[in-house]
Amino acid sequence: MASYKANPNGHCRLCTDKNAKEDIVACDECDRWFHISCVGLTYLPKKEERWICPKCMSTEKILMELKVKVKQSVSGNSLQEILQENRAAMEALVKSMRTVNLESKPSTSNQIESSDGQEQEAEPEWTVYLKRQALMSLPRFGGAAREWPKFKKAFDETTKQGQFNRLENLNRLQTVLYGNAERSVRQLMMDPNNMDQIIDRLEDNFGRPELVYKELLTELTNIKRESRNLITEISEALDNLVCNVSLMDREEYLIDHRLVEDIIRKIPYGLQVKWTEEMYDGAKTLADLNEWLKPHSRTNRLLNGTSRPQPREISRPQPRELRPERRVNINTHQENRPTNQRKCEACRGNHKLLECTRFKAMKPEKRNELAFKEKVCLSCLAFTNHMMRDCKRAKQCGINGCKFKHHPLIHKSQERNTSGQNESEGRSSPNTQEGEIHNHQQITKSNVFYQIVPVTLKNNDKIINTFAFLDAGSSLSLIDEEIANKLGLNGRIDPFILKWTQNVTRNEQNSRRVQVRINGNNEKEYVMKGVRTIKNLQLPEQSFNKEVMEKRYPYLKNLPLSSYSSIRPTILIGLSHSHLLIPFERRMRKPNKPTALRTKLGWFMFGNISSNVQGGHIMVIQQEEDMNKALHKYFSTEDFGVKLFKNLPKSAEEEKAEQILKSTMKYKDGRYEVGLLWKDEETKFPNSYNNAAKRLTTSERMLKKDPELKKWAIETFADYEKKGYIRKLSEEEIMKPVPRVYYLPHFIVHNKNKLPPKPRLVFDAAAKIQGVSFNTELLSGPDATTSLFGVLVRFREGAIAVCGDIKEMFHQVRIRAEDQHAQRFLWRDCDSSKKPDIYVMQVMTFGSTCSPSCAQAVKNHNAEKFRKYCPVATEAIIKQHYVDDYLDSFEELDKAAEIVLHVMKIHDHAGFHIRNFVSNSRKLLQSLPSERVQISGIKMFEEKDSMTEKVLGVYWNTTSDTLGYQIKLDKLGSDVTQMLRLPTKREVLAFVMSVYDPLGLI
Repeated sequence: MASYKANPNGHCRLCTDKNAKEDIVACDECDRWFHISCVGLTYLPKKEERWICPKCMSTEKILMELKVKVKQSVSGNSLQEILQENRAAMEALVKSMRTVNLESKPSTSNQIESSDGQEQEAEPEWTVYLKRQALMSLPRFGGAAREWPKFKKAFDETTKQGQFNRLENLNRLQTVLYGNAERSVRQLMMDPNNMDQIIDRLEDNFGRPELVYKELLTELTNIKRESRNLITEISEALDNLVCNVSLMDREEYLIDHRLVEDIIRKIPYGLQVKWTEEMYDGAKTLADLNEWLKPHSRTNRLLNGTSRPQPREISRPQPRELRPERRVNINTHQENRPTNQRKCEACRGNHKLLECTRFKAMKPEKRNELAFKEKVCLSCLAFTNHMMRDCKRAKQCGINGCKFKHHPLIHKSQERNTSGQNESEGRSSPNTQEGEIHNHQQITKSNVFYQIVPVTLKNNDKIINTFAFLDAGSSLSLIDEEIANKLGLNGRIDPFILKWTQNVTRNEQNSRRVQVRINGNNEKEYVMKGVRTIKNLQLPEQSFNKEVMEKRYPYLKNLPLSSYSSIRPTILIGLSHSHLLIPFERRMRKPNKPTALRTKLGWFMFGNISSNVQGGHIMVIQQEEDMNKALHKYFSTEDFGVKLFKNLPKSAEEEKAEQILKSTMKYKDGRYEVGLLWKDEETKFPNSYNNAAKRLTTSERMLKKDPELKKWAIETFADYEKKGYIRKLSEEEIMKPVPRVYYLPHFIVHNKNKLPPKPRLVFDAAAKIQGVSFNTELLSGPDATTSLFGVLVRFREGAIAVCGDIKEMFHQVRIRAEDQHAQRFLWRDCDSSKKPDIYVMQVMTFGSTCSPSCAQAVKNHNAEKFRKYCPVATEAIIKQHYVDDYLDSFEELDKAAEIVLHVMKIHDHAGFHIRNFVSNSRKLLQSLPSERVQISGIKMFEEKDSMTEKVLGVYWNTTSDTLGYQIKLDKLGSDVTQMLRLPTKREVLAFVMSVYDPLGLI
């Protein structure tokens, strides 16, 4: 443990040097100050970053280890043993602690007087402290009666063992009470002297034995007889009931003969017979039944094995801060269902037939025909392998007195719109079923008043007075982009589509999710999260004259309404913030007269004061891009060789990635430079230095075990620095603030498919810190990779074939300077005695999600420059390259030599060095530079997106000009390879599927 001392020249507790201006950091735990060089830091931590000094860190580690050991102890004796074993550590811990705030601090003497007058040795201070720390936490309690016995037992036992006073118990309750429990005692929790009243009120409201028994009984009686694990579920629910009733000392609740009989009726008939035989003359309480069912429950578990579902639970409400944000969908059919579940019979969507808009828009005769065709039950319109005569949910239609037991939707005399929507909604395209839809009326007449209320929007110190449009038909809240920019609201970009009737659409590609504070005419503020920005919101303009309206409608007098003229709201509040829409008070007279409402944002008047009004309908749709991509990929495979796409649709992410590539791609000093494809330009990474340092230490331990691999790693990093791929940062560059900093861990993989196995340096861009990795903040970019199937087919067309590959393709594309610090890494030539040096990757990395797309974009862009002079070579680079491999075939030798030389020159212009040429024509290879020709006559084609290269590749034998497959039998058992037994079907299938066969020849 570190030893600190006073510094007469400054604040640093590890040296006697003076303080520097920007080179001193404070411990968040003990408030001591240190030079960052003394504590081994390379940068000054930010205000939001927690940093503790080495002494506090070691103290925290010891305390956590001992807490875990104490929590794992079962009895008091084992606890004492643990404390004695760690006595030295705990004494050092207490000495290093500033204070131990224990109100019931034991006597400092070593002897105390026991209850019988005998003196005994007192427990040391650190023992008491550790006990209290281990007993401090309580289970959370929100008001569920069935959880009260466990909570009350834990509270009483920990209070007794830890000797907590009233103030400590009050603090403990404040951290674990939530929901109804917290609200019921909120006013009492201001004074620790109310502790007895708090516990009594909680017990009166939620802990009465009859309430606990009722909830546990409900859980037991709700178990369905059709359950596969009926015995196990009944046994567990009954055991919960018996244990809790026993804990409350209400044994009389267990003497319920009718309940015992009801439970017995649920179990299988064979067990009913056994119960009758064994308990005919004995007791028949719930406790007896519980003990009798336990062995049968264990047998049931063994029979069902791992297929048994999780025990039934009644979910309890979570605290408000832990609840996930809900997404409200209106007029949509969006439901998460298993992939093997039956699709909608009308549109084949992932929803039930009764929820389908297309089905409801049909005429009753068409619905009837569809139901017969798809063999759907005509009573419940559900495909459940039964007919109408066997339907348990069948009931009379009831339309115009119809007594037939068919569903009302297929009643042929039905003329009304059964969907409850207008015709335009019934005919909405299938695409509108995939997103969030938001509706509000837009009327241009001045005799209609919308729900518009004056509000104040705030963000930090910026304040804007404006008006809000309250729309209960919208599932999202929108804010005008101009107002959001004035307030300085920042958030991640999340595009969506505005869609009106007659298929009029508008893309909002730059929409952001922002957070803003809002208040009405009162002082209370509300935080609105997840508000979407939109360019030119275009809400209806409105004017309101308070004096005129009060004179015309006297019941509106004395309301705090404000006059305004020709205003246009700049924020729309929808159902995602429904708490701001709920009215608490209203004033109204006749149905066709205006109404005044009071919400959390204040009073406003709305309604129609004229009968001659025409309006329009607006829908906002947020499309699900993931589903569209999956469907597009599926149908692209199904249409292979049949349908030719000229202009493929692009997603918003692809368009953004292309825009970044277009704006950042530059040609400098014989190389191309691009920017990283950020999802959000405001991306901020968490501190990743410590994670990279730990990974470096782990990698160094592995390299020390393999001297040859260690030598290779040192030489590789030195070669990278010599070639300019990486650059070591100076101290000034490290301390200089930059927009984004991320430290990439690195490791070494081996390509086992190559002989000898070839090591490769990979940067782990998928490593996550606090749920964020380098790759999660990057776009994958447009997929410009050509199909290996098409490349191989064209490769086999001509008589003369040639193949080559680009050396270190990713490392030939540079990254712009402002993005390089997001590609930092640590290295020290495996010398663990010195501090790691900080480097940056100046080029694209192998492992980054955007590297393949950027490399393809640079390759194709460079080739397009030469289309005018060498169009055939340009096409060869764009269409006959599979990532870094070039495969082509020709009919004539002269043409083959000319095109290959042009391909080499075009690649040289961008710094792509193509080599390792092989061909079935010796004359073609003789016409190429000798240093670019591969000696071996075999070329391997592999799946490029497999980082670990587990798939086996197709290989081309130039001598015989044939394609072959490399297979391995090491995964098959030795008894199969030695023909001692025949392989199973599963083994055969696994072996066949392990062979990489893009042409499908096998």
